[in-house]
Amino acid sequence: MTPHTPAILIFERQTTFPDGLRSYLCREGFEILDANTPDEMEQILSARDIRLTLMDIDDADLNALSLCRDLRGAGRAPILATGTRNTVSDRVAALDMGADRYLARPFSQRELLAHVRSLARPLAHDGDVGQPGDLCFRGWRLQPTRHKLFTPTGDEVVLTHREFRILSAFLDQPRTLLTRAFLKETARIDDTGKTARIIDLMIYRLRRKLKQGLHGATLIHTRHDKGYVFTAAVVRQ
Repeated sequence: MTPHTPAILIFERQTTFPDGLRSYLCREGFEILDANTPDEMEQILSARDIRLTLMDIDDADLNALSLCRDLRGAGRAPILATGTRNTVSDRVAALDMGADRYLARPFSQRELLAHVRSLARPLAHDGDVGQPGDLCFRGWRLQPTRHKLFTPTGDEVVLTHREFRILSAFLDQPRTLLTRAFLKETARIDDTGKTARIIDLMIYRLRRKLKQGLHGATLIHTRHDKGYVFTAAVVRQ
């Protein structure tokens, strides 16, 4: 697998998805990652850029529907839920709690692949396509060469020049503390004696724009009296 291979996270408490299905998806160009507990899933989602979460929601020992809701509230990757129940109420419950699609078992490998490709494909909007060097995180896409930012649903978010420079700095150095002094230089702000306040205000505005596709989740965390850290994994395409 290469760093750009789209990754799928399979979450199941018991063995629901056979190894043959995993091999099939790998042959079709996907990297498969497995999690058996919510903690394992959280670790993978925090460390990797996941295109799709494939989740078994039949486990009676786990409130999987509640977990779907939590993942959707955090603005995570699309969720394809599967289960043996296939009534209208079951399908509606899965969708209402945050799954993007519900697929009843048994299903064929080709049927599953069609759903996976539909949900996990790179997002585009109004004819926009990915460009070499794009920076992607949690479904978002920043195009440095065009100074454009797109939400996970493909909508463009307008950034000021300074906001663009600051976001680019965060994506170049994710999970790294960036001081206010560094961000001041990045944004090309003159040293007026109010630098800290200006940077804080710009971070506030940038956070609000990033929340448009994350249902209130925050990607830029404050380190008291030190600076800021961008917490999501970033993939350069």
